[in-house]
Amino acid sequence: MTATIEVEQGNNEPIDAQDQDRRKNAGDAGKKVRLSVVSRKYDLDGDGVLDEAEQAMRNLDKSGRGFLKSEEVYDMMNQHLKMQKDMFKMKKVLGG
Repeated sequence: MTATIEVEQGNNEPIDAQDQDRRKNAGDAGKKVRLSVVSRKYDLDGDGVLDEAEQAMRNLDKSGRGFLKSEEVYDMMNQHLKMQKDMFKMKKVLGG
C-alpha cells in the first residue's frame, strides 16, 4: 500500500524545505511524495525528485510560476562563469 502526499500548489516558497519535510514524514516504506505542479516543471528527468541542479533552478523561480525570467538565467550564468574562472585560477596556483 502506498500513500501519496500532495505538495500545495501556488506556494511561492522554494519547495525544498517543504518537500524535504514531507519526504522525511513519508519515510522509506514505499510511500510516494508528489511534487507540486510548479516543481514538476523543473523535474527535467521526470524521476519525481528534484536533483541539485533542478532544485537550484526551482529556488531561482521567485514568482513561483514555473519558469525563470531572463534576468534570473543571466545571473545564474554569471555566477557559474565566475565560479569557473575562480576554479581555473586556483588550479593554476596549485599546479605551478
